[in-house]
Amino acid sequence: MNQIAKEKIPIRAGLIRVDANGRLILLGTHCPRCGKTFFPKKSICPSCFVDEPLEVVELQGKGKVYSFTIIHQGPKGFKTPYATLYVDMPEGVRIFGPGFLEDFPKGFEIGMEVKVESTTLDVNGEGIPIMGFKFIPKE
Repeated sequence: MNQIAKEKIPIRAGLIRVDANGRLILLGTHCPRCGKTFFPKKSICPSCFVDEPLEVVELQGKGKVYSFTIIHQGPKGFKTPYATLYVDMPEGVRIFGPGFLEDFPKGFEIGMEVKVESTTLDVNGEGIPIMGFKFIPKE
């Protein structure tokens, strides 16, 4: 396990992982029968209900904004205003996640290219950061 992964806890086990270079990777599943990919990971294909195990896949971590909204009053730990985005990924998955205004100096736009990046969402009772993901503009 690398140093970055030791210092943070994922918000949900099996949702994300950090590779040896510190890059955040979203983990999904792929159905061998119908060919659909899902995020977050599923244990049963919600499309064809296959009995076979689904394959864990790493998503590319980039996509295009399908829709977004600006939130002016958010949960504890979220600096407002911020945005929530639906992003269409190349694997055929539409992902919901946050985008923070300081990362989008030119604003948000339907169809703009974005990528995922790790972010600290909160700190647990032991002082260990809880890691999640956010969307940032693709360079």
